[in-house]
Amino acid sequence: KISTPGCPPCSSPYLRAPGRALAGATVKVARGPSSVGRAATTGEDGAFRLAELAAGDGYVLTATKEGFVAQTREGIRVVAGQVTRVEFVLRAAETPVGYGVIEGEVVDGEGRPLGGVLVAIVAGPSGVGRQATTGERGGFRFGELSPGRYALKATREGHGAAAQDGIVVEAGRTTPVRFVLRRAVAQ
Repeated sequence: KISTPGCPPCSSPYLRAPGRALAGATVKVARGPSSVGRAATTGEDGAFRLAELAAGDGYVLTATKEGFVAQTREGIRVVAGQVTRVEFVLRAAETPVGYGVIEGEVVDGEGRPLGGVLVAIVAGPSGVGRQATTGERGGFRFGELSPGRYALKATREGHGAAAQDGIVVEAGRTTPVRFVLRRAVAQ
């Protein structure tokens, strides 16, 4: 279940912190160094379900939503025949004084939003190695970046990669970025 902080307590047994349900967040699952390749989107009640995972330890879940700070839970254990409950509370993204933001979108060749795209900071004065995955509206956001020049790379299976460098981040400002990913051509 995913919620936001700061609202009156919810009566739902799935929430451990006060807040409102957060619909449209993406939860991805990985195990060890590789991705399991599954994701779920939260419903209106903030709930998500990732079914048919192999029993075992070491699962990592990451919850993301445009305009919110991503959150990761590590060391999740899945027990055969049981439901494993994982809860997230995502807070709205804010930019501290002295930092900037890169916010953008990824679209396909026809200009439609492209979800499930991995966008990574590959060079810059801070945040190198940070990644974000676009939601169904194709959006991504990197907050709390030191001012300077950055390079980003966007990739998605079945599509060509795209990169941009020389992206200027200024303190207190949001820098817009747009990627266009075209379908990979089978050879």
